[in-house]
Amino acid sequence: MGNNFAISSRKCLDLTAYIQVEEVKDENGQVVFRFVRFNLDQNVIDRILQARTKGKDLCISPKRLGELRSYALLDAENRLQSGLTFCTYYYHVTTEKVADNIVMRSVISLDGDIIHQIRHDCLVDSTWCLAIATAHHWLVAQLLNNLHLKTALLLKWISWGLSLLVVLPTLIVYIQQLNPLKLLVSLLTSWLLQIGFKRLLYLFFPLLNRWLLRQLLLRLLSSNPMEKKIAKGILEWFGV
Repeated sequence: MGNNFAISSRKCLDLTAYIQVEEVKDENGQVVFRFVRFNLDQNVIDRILQARTKGKDLCISPKRLGELRSYALLDAENRLQSGLTFCTYYYHVTTEKVADNIVMRSVISLDGDIIHQIRHDCLVDSTWCLAIATAHHWLVAQLLNNLHLKTALLLKWISWGLSLLVVLPTLIVYIQQLNPLKLLVSLLTSWLLQIGFKRLLYLFFPLLNRWLLRQLLLRLLSSNPMEKKIAKGILEWFGV
C-alpha cells in the first residue's frame, strides 16, 4: 500500500484524533450504550501498518486515556463494566462520517469471550480486508495494554517521598553548612531508603491495587464533582 504520511521518529504513533468513546442515546437523551470508536481512512491505516512493522506503540493523550479507562470500569448505567466493544469506521477522503461506515466490531467480555464481526462486503477485497483487520486488532491490543493503572509508578513516588521526609531535616542543615561530603552522604542515604521503602511497599502491592480500584470506583460514582474530578485525574495520569 502507498503511504502518503511519514511516521515520525518518535517511539509511538499518536492517534488521539482518531479514537473516541462514542455514546448511544435513547429518545430521551439518556446514554444507553458506549463503545470505543476508531475513525480510520487509508492514510491512517497505512501509518498503523508501518508503525506495527517498526515495532512502535500507540500513544494517546492523557485525557482520552482517562475516558477509555472510565469506560473500561463503568458502563453507561454506572454499573461495573461487563465487556468492551471496539468498532472501526472506514472513510474515504470525501466520505462523511455516518454510521453505515462501520466495517469491523470486536466485543470482549470480562469472562474471556471474544466476538469479532466484519462487514461482508469488506471480504471482496482480501488485501484491503486484511489491512483493516490488522489495523483494528493492533489498536485494540494497544489500548488494552494501556488501560492498566501505573500503580508501580505510584509506589516509586511514595517510596521517594518517604525517604526524603526522613533525610530532609539533615539535608537542609548540610546545605546551609555548605558541606558537600555530608550532603552527598545524605543523598545516598535517601536513595538507599527509597529502595527499602519500595521493597516494603511491594509486599502490600496486591492490597494497594484493590484499595486504589475501590477508591476510584467510589469517587467516579460520587455525587461530589470534586471527587469525580480527582478520580478522572488519576485515570488520566497513572497509566502503564
